[in-house]
Amino acid sequence: MWRGILIGLAVLFALPAWAEGRLDHYPAFASKFVAPRQVTVWLPEGYDPAHPLPVLYMQDGQNVFEADRAYGGHTWGIIDTLSTRIKSGDLPPVIVVAIDNGEELRGREYLPQKIYDGMPPKVRARLTKNWGGPPLSDQYLRFLVTELKPFIDKTYATQSDTAHTFIMGSSMGGLISFYAQGEYPQVFGASASLSMHWVLDNPWISTPDDAINAPQVAKAFDDYLAVSSLNPATGHVYMDQGTETLDTPYRPYSLGVAAAMKARGWQNGPHFSSQIFPGADHSETSWAKRLDIPLNFLLKQKVVASGTLITLPQVTSKFVIPRDIHVWLPDDYDPAKTYKTVYMMDGQNLFSPSPYSGADWGVAEALPKLIAEGKTPPAIIIGIDNIPERTREYMPQKVYDHMPPEYQARIRAFEDGKTPNADNFLKFVVTELKPMIDKTYHAAPGPENTSIMGSSMGAHIALYAQGEYPEVFGASASLSMPWLMADPAKDAAAIDADAATVAAGWQAWLKTTKMVPGRNRIYSDQGTVGLDGLFTPYEAKAVTVFRANGWSGTDFHAPVYEGAEHSEKDWRKRVDIPLVFLLNR
Repeated sequence: MWRGILIGLAVLFALPAWAEGRLDHYPAFASKFVAPRQVTVWLPEGYDPAHPLPVLYMQDGQNVFEADRAYGGHTWGIIDTLSTRIKSGDLPPVIVVAIDNGEELRGREYLPQKIYDGMPPKVRARLTKNWGGPPLSDQYLRFLVTELKPFIDKTYATQSDTAHTFIMGSSMGGLISFYAQGEYPQVFGASASLSMHWVLDNPWISTPDDAINAPQVAKAFDDYLAVSSLNPATGHVYMDQGTETLDTPYRPYSLGVAAAMKARGWQNGPHFSSQIFPGADHSETSWAKRLDIPLNFLLKQKVVASGTLITLPQVTSKFVIPRDIHVWLPDDYDPAKTYKTVYMMDGQNLFSPSPYSGADWGVAEALPKLIAEGKTPPAIIIGIDNIPERTREYMPQKVYDHMPPEYQARIRAFEDGKTPNADNFLKFVVTELKPMIDKTYHAAPGPENTSIMGSSMGAHIALYAQGEYPEVFGASASLSMPWLMADPAKDAAAIDADAATVAAGWQAWLKTTKMVPGRNRIYSDQGTVGLDGLFTPYEAKAVTVFRANGWSGTDFHAPVYEGAEHSEKDWRKRVDIPLVFLLNR
């Protein structure tokens, strides 16, 4: 009965003419766990019930959308911020659900029960007195999870899974947002807490001694993290603070909690962010000014069909320029276990469509299927984005060095007159990126558990990486391997001469490597149509070189796929084959 009344009431309220999208108001949303309160739902412009959207749940709903209801007359400005960024394509469309606080019960509903339980008895007594009673947060979260969210999912077109459900709040609302994710990590995939009120106490009644209180709060958070199901490999937690007004004493608290989280595996990056904003105060005006930052953290995480995809933004290096790194973790990833790893080139095309072909590699679909069928063990994929000077980084330096000067000139012409930079790229991968991945995601050690794969120019660097670092990479897979390294010749005689030159260069390099058939394995394939069709004479000569040097049987696999082209559309059709080759050792 009450749901029907609420739905009817929703259409009676219109969004102000200056705003974008639609606001639905539910003035007295009933619950068996908490007192009725208003819930306000914002639908972005162009909302279409045929296209489900992510959902962001926000605390202190009075302050989110409408100035005439907001504390001090200032809102978060989220409608303007989201509308602008959604229109520009910078953020995905999202539904925002703002839940009014419980007014005189706000402090009790937002004070995390289990963190309160971890405080010393005298502190608990003080908190109970100052907030007018013990915490009601567990009841409030039951309302959110078992009543409100099912209603939202039924009433609106939502992507209801964990990866698309977020929660955000400020001050005490930041506390309950973090606690909501901690208690229900299977519901909320990410949380953002702005100016989190770490102090826990009622600021209008009590000012505790921070030197005593801050360590007690940090310990209570740490004790809670020890028993909660929050997973640093799959969860995403954002916390911040300013330095003025009520935010002034927060720093020792935020440092203590951040240290506790890092000790439990939460490292700065896409999973965890703890920030400080000098000069920012404790107000909706300040939160509105930096709203872009937590929205980026919550909404820019890439989502895949299966497993968990983590983007490490702009990973720095002393050898090459920064770039994004994408880490795919299999379903049921367990930090207590170790996993084989596959490093892949052109990371931006692995899980998102390539601008050239309109397709991605389909790795997040192919590998879970192989794992489920028992054809490969669970593994982690590390996608490394390319940069504008892609060909320089992917052009094998020492193979180039073995080419005659005239052919080197043709290679440089292919690279805008510059020499290869592959050796620096591999130093980044081997000495900087891999140690970070090993430490953060519990990669299984040894070359038998580490492989590398790429296509086209990325195929060059994959093979070259194994040759230069055979003690690191025990196998490589090269799809649509060009071999020639420069623009192809036109007439048959020139093609034959180039093929011989290319084969000689690869052979000279091969003799300098410490790859050993049996310990190391090589996969190299190609199609027969379009650009791949040009590679046939080079492939034939190069394969002969490798076979003459003892590479044969299960250690060297060089299939040709009739009718296959040089694009992600075709690589995704056969990506299962090199994955099995790499992972079954």
